[in-house]
Amino acid sequence: TASAGCCSAPLQLIAFDPETDFTIKPWINVAYKRDLQDFEIVVGNDINAFPGDTLIFYGTPCTVAARMDRTGTYLDTAVYTNETTIEKLIENAKLNQLAAYTVAEGNEYYAASADGVLYTKDFTTLINCPQGFSGAHDIDARCKKVEQYAFDGCTALESINVDKNNKAYSSQDGVLFSRDMSKLLQYPIGRAGAYTIPEGVTAIGSEAFSECESLTGVTLPNSVSNIGYEVFYGCSSLKAIVILDNVTSIGGQAFINLPSDYIVYTVPGSYASTYLIKSGAFSPAHFSP
Repeated sequence: TASAGCCSAPLQLIAFDPETDFTIKPWINVAYKRDLQDFEIVVGNDINAFPGDTLIFYGTPCTVAARMDRTGTYLDTAVYTNETTIEKLIENAKLNQLAAYTVAEGNEYYAASADGVLYTKDFTTLINCPQGFSGAHDIDARCKKVEQYAFDGCTALESINVDKNNKAYSSQDGVLFSRDMSKLLQYPIGRAGAYTIPEGVTAIGSEAFSECESLTGVTLPNSVSNIGYEVFYGCSSLKAIVILDNVTSIGGQAFINLPSDYIVYTVPGSYASTYLIKSGAFSPAHFSP
């Protein structure tokens, strides 16, 4: 996000390589005749900033080198810079994590909850929980959609609670589920310890436990049949996963970037056991439930 009065909506920050890019470069070349230097940016026509202005991203000042002509496309709402600048901004973002969003009164498009989580103006879509957020968030009763990566990087998020009047989502013990509790959508990234998924859950959504670095164990009930993409990716403290024999689908990279000594307990001859052996990840430990 930019700490300047340039924008009435979140903008895209895009790195481009002038040697290989043939989509953005022609438009930028019209506005700017030389290669961008580090921490120089070109802004789209809908961005209220002009050459010589400074926009601050994650505490890092960047100088506006040029403003593009209107394209009538997504290019108008983006900011462009070189790859080195993007890498530096990512590093600084990790050091200067936003703890709460604030939205100007009268903004037509967006609103922030009392604890600083970003929603659309009517609170029907939860857009993003800031990575520096700490503690528990209560999802508004009006919320109909939680964006797929809304809680990414929220390493101090300990609980996600849903208003009992919400018609799209529910929660139990601070874990986010679909309204009917059939699908586990998001485990709070900052929570430590082991977790047993409630009986009746049939699916685990993609990346539901991804990057939960303090999670030590997960037990799946026999009702679970579907495990999504990258579900356990990056769970660096995970020691054991128990999967019963009702699982019939496992998404790609579900068991990637885990500790070398973790164990998945499966039923001999089950889909999960066969999947793990064929994938070459490791040989599962077998047990009889």
